[in-house]
Amino acid sequence: MRAVLLIDGEHHPTVVADAVRALPEAGYRPVAALFLGGSEKAASPPDLPCPVVTGDPGEILPGLIRSHQAQIVLDWSDEPILDAPTRFLLAGLSLAAGVSYRAGGMELDPPPRPRLTDLPAVAVVGTGKRTGKTAVSIELARWLRDRTLRPVVVTMGRGGPPEPLTLLPDEARDPFALFEDLVSRGLHAVSDYVEDAIFAGVPTVGTRRLGAGPAGVTVSDRFAAGVAVASTLSPDLMIYEGSGTALPPAHADFTILVTRGDHDPRMLIDHLGVVRFAVADLVVVVGPDRLEDDPVLRRLGVRRQSIQLVPEATVEVTGRRVMAFTTARGEAAKQVRRHLEEAGAERVEVFGCLADRPALGEAVRRIPGDALVLTEVKAAAAEVVVPAARAVGADVGLLHNRPVVTGTDGFDLLGLQVAEALGLS
Repeated sequence: MRAVLLIDGEHHPTVVADAVRALPEAGYRPVAALFLGGSEKAASPPDLPCPVVTGDPGEILPGLIRSHQAQIVLDWSDEPILDAPTRFLLAGLSLAAGVSYRAGGMELDPPPRPRLTDLPAVAVVGTGKRTGKTAVSIELARWLRDRTLRPVVVTMGRGGPPEPLTLLPDEARDPFALFEDLVSRGLHAVSDYVEDAIFAGVPTVGTRRLGAGPAGVTVSDRFAAGVAVASTLSPDLMIYEGSGTALPPAHADFTILVTRGDHDPRMLIDHLGVVRFAVADLVVVVGPDRLEDDPVLRRLGVRRQSIQLVPEATVEVTGRRVMAFTTARGEAAKQVRRHLEEAGAERVEVFGCLADRPALGEAVRRIPGDALVLTEVKAAAAEVVVPAARAVGADVGLLHNRPVVTGTDGFDLLGLQVAEALGLS
């Protein structure tokens, strides 16, 4: 294997040289070494049978991997030259470049991204749960559909079906009947592919996944089988939707990373989180952008686009008393209330407990028969909110968060970037 070495001057040059001579026997061929600094035992970089370079490792390492067609990075450094945050940064950059990373007691392999189809593909992934990636996937699918293209969305969910399951737009026209049908079949009623089918009006394929490591690699998944099923639906392109921090295990021609502006950038980037940013062609930030001043992201040079999520009801709210059930809390919940009032609702209560079953159980007891109940599409909506509302005779509708590019009233600025990257414009 073609190896890039990470070395430092805290090790005696003879120790490094002897280790390099032993590499061929272990199956490695050193193609370059990155000297990280340190001068206690070496005044200058050692003389090795491969190029030795110096400089900012975060800037140099990705290019070094590419230019030497490396297959693995061997980390032979140590503190104080390489502290834990820097080590994980370099590990993340290695994985994002598609190569493995080995240090003492640590073996990391890159997220698998094989090409599963010849069709154009865009991936929509997130830095965590409830960042807004499903909303972005839905709006992108709508935008493409409205331009006479035929996208198919393939999802991977913690509650996905045991085998890939297709939903066509006609099957999602009555969401509540769909929920009941899926539950009657022993399936999770509101996995992401269900929400996508309801709001995007395009075919979707749901798959399941288990776990997600720090670099977004699943423990197991059925995603490739889902792509195979999606390919039979005569699509023009694929939209691969991630789940939580998990990356779809497939090559994408364009990758959108969705994150929230109120999250601490360091918590998003550290501990291999940089992988998601490094593989992204565009970072979509929901709300105010706090990523602007982060030095790592500046170094990566990833484009960013700020958006707002505008709540929209599937039913008329004018003049109605509205009880809205959502996962939004704090300022986000206030924005939901404001948008509903601007749409004509008269008495609006927002309950941000849709992901908190005990609190939700208390909240639904307050639903009166004359209310219009709006709920986001979540498991607790189908299992708790809708039955409670119908039990007292209340009207029920769904609440969808529509992404709008900040400073505009639509999605064009974002959609056009995707279309251009995929050669669809």
